[in-house]
Amino acid sequence: GQWQVWFEGLYVRRTSADDDLATFVDWFPGRYDSSLQLARQRAAGLPADDINYRRHSVFRRIDLPAFGDVVYYAEQYRDGDPQKIYRQRIYSVSIDAARDALRLRVHIPPEPSALRGAYRQPSLLAGLTPDQMTVWPGCDLYWHRKGEALVGKLDQGSCTFRSEQYGDVVLEEALILHKDALWFADRGTDQTGNYLFGMKGETPTKAIKARSFSCAAKDATGQEQTVLLHDQGGRAAFKDGLMLTLDRLVDRIRVRARAPDDDVVHTAFSETDTVDSPVVLQLDGRQISCRLAPDAAYEY
Repeated sequence: GQWQVWFEGLYVRRTSADDDLATFVDWFPGRYDSSLQLARQRAAGLPADDINYRRHSVFRRIDLPAFGDVVYYAEQYRDGDPQKIYRQRIYSVSIDAARDALRLRVHIPPEPSALRGAYRQPSLLAGLTPDQMTVWPGCDLYWHRKGEALVGKLDQGSCTFRSEQYGDVVLEEALILHKDALWFADRGTDQTGNYLFGMKGETPTKAIKARSFSCAAKDATGQEQTVLLHDQGGRAAFKDGLMLTLDRLVDRIRVRARAPDDDVVHTAFSETDTVDSPVVLQLDGRQISCRLAPDAAYEY
């Protein structure tokens, strides 16, 4: 579609498919969230029809040899609510020699609800085989290096399928993977071109790779509790009801805390975005300390 022209002018730097695969493996895993883009679009006063909904994506490399050497479990939800899962997939990534490209094949599990949280507990995926999956013909993504990114595209007009939720769907999709971000230029329409899901307007959903934090606080008894959350509008609650929200702003981290039955939101900021030291917030005599936890991305 015409909306795809936004990336066509990128400078193409030739790299080998082997190099591209190594880059993909290095960049792709992790968590991505588009909360910062959503905040900026709202602040700019864009019409609702041009504002992309918030997406959170978790991609973890897994060991499922039946699907190939490079395999990922994908779980995605919207609106910052982990219960609003809209996609669970197995991705197999390989080199397509004929196209001199990477090929990402999407495998749809027969009972996705049974796999919820499999990025935390990969054992839930044990025993899955390709013959149990649904693969929509024409819906493989082919990736090439363009400038400082990897771009994965569907062949135009090739991906059509029937969805229980939407009926017959025509999908156009291009993804741009940066070292620390993933942009989604995807749109599902019905057979007559009416919008069903995906990108709104002409601007891709721009999700930033999230960083994980461990936040500790002592309750009224002096006992310390710890919660994990990410820095893209991540939320977590302590056992006593204290609610935390963590946001990555342009140049710093913001921690917000609200005690139960309290309408006042308390806020603290890190001095810089490097987060070399913990972000500390004082709340009614309690100290809340949030530290970067780079190895915890799949624990919550």
